[in-house]
Amino acid sequence: MANQKITELDAVDTLDDADLMEVVQDVVTTPVNKKATLTQIKAFILAGVSTNFQSHKFTTPEIWTPLSDLDTETLVQIIINATALSLGSVQIIQDDAVVDTVLAGEKISTIHNPSTSLVVRTVGAGYDISTATYTQIALSVSAEESTPTAMMFNNDGTKLYVLGISADDISEYALSTAYDISTATYTQIALSVSAQEATPFAMMFNNDGTKLYVLGGSGDDINEYALSTAYDISTGTYTQIALSVSAQESSPIAMMFNNDGTKLYVMGNVGDDINEYALSTAYDISTGTYTQIALSVSDQDLTPYDMMFNNDGTKLYVLGASGDDIYEYALTTAYDISTGTYTQIALSVSDQEDIPTAMMYNNDGTKLYVLGVSGDDINEYALEGGLTGEVLATTNNA
Repeated sequence: MANQKITELDAVDTLDDADLMEVVQDVVTTPVNKKATLTQIKAFILAGVSTNFQSHKFTTPEIWTPLSDLDTETLVQIIINATALSLGSVQIIQDDAVVDTVLAGEKISTIHNPSTSLVVRTVGAGYDISTATYTQIALSVSAEESTPTAMMFNNDGTKLYVLGISADDISEYALSTAYDISTATYTQIALSVSAQEATPFAMMFNNDGTKLYVLGGSGDDINEYALSTAYDISTGTYTQIALSVSAQESSPIAMMFNNDGTKLYVMGNVGDDINEYALSTAYDISTGTYTQIALSVSDQDLTPYDMMFNNDGTKLYVLGASGDDIYEYALTTAYDISTGTYTQIALSVSDQEDIPTAMMYNNDGTKLYVLGVSGDDINEYALEGGLTGEVLATTNNA
C-alpha cells in the first residue's frame, strides 16, 4: 500500500485477537517487516510480567502490609479499586510516607520502589460521633459572650459566627485555616438581633446564603434577615418574622432543614420533642406549615439543646444538657426524623462542659466542635469513623 502518515490513518472502533500489526525485526542490520496478531503481542507482554499477585478487601479502616523482605530492587504495582466505596479513602504509604491517596469512587494503578516498607491503609471518613476523642479547647468566646447558644461557619469556613443571649448578637471570628476553629481571631459584632429577640438560641442560612434565620425563645418564632452579601452576616437587614412556632413549642431551642429544604425541624425543651414543618418553597421558612411531632427525645434528655444529621442523613444526633451527652438515633428513611429510633449515647461531654448548647462538624467530619456556657468556649473532638462500601487492593511485585 502507499505510504501514509500514521496520523492520517483511520482509527479502529474495536480490536479482535486475529487483527494484525506490523512488526519490524532485526532493526539494526537488515530490517524485515513481518506481521503479528494481537494474540501473539499479548502473549509476549504477559510472558515478561510477574504474576505474584496478592489481594485484600477492606470494609473497615485498617492497615494491610502485603510484602516483606523489601529491598531497593523491588518494583511493586499496586491497584486500588475504590469504586464501590462511597465514604472514606485509601492511602499508599511507602517507607513511612503517604505517597498516594485514593478517594471514594476512584481507581488507580501505580508503580512503587520501596526500600523498607510498603503498606495500604484505609481511612475512615468521620461523622461518627461515637468514635470521638477529646483533643482541646479550640476557642474561648468569653471575652465576647458569656452565654453562647449557637455557632456556624460561613460557606467556605473562613469565618465562624457565634450567637449569644447575653448581648443578643452574633460575633464574627476570622479563621486563618478554613474550618479550624483553633485558628480563630475575633473581628467584630456582625449583627445585633436584640430589636427582634431577647433570647436567641439558634441560627442558620438558607441554601444560598442570602437569608439568615434566627430562632428565639422570647417570641417563640423565627426571624428572617436579608444578607446583601451571601453568607456575610454583617450585611444583614431584618425583614420579617418568618414563622411562629408558639402553638407547638414555648421554648424553641434548635432548628434545621432536611436535605432538600422541603422540611423544617424545630426542637424545644418544653415539649422535649422535634416538630416538623412542611415548606411549600424549599428553604423558605415563611412558607412553613406545621405537620407533626416528628420525634420525642424526652426519654433521653429533658433539656435538649441542639441537633444535627450525620453526612448521609441516616443518623440524627441530639445534644442534651441534662446528661451532658450526645444521643444517637437511627433513621430508616434518610433525613426523615419521624423514622428515628434511639440507639445509644454516642458521646459524653461532661468532662469538658456541663451546659453544652451547640455542636457542629468541620468540613469533612473529622472534627466535632461543641459549644458550652459553663466554659464559654468551644471544645474540639477528633472523629475517626468508618468506611461506607468496600475497597479492593491488589499488589504485583517482580
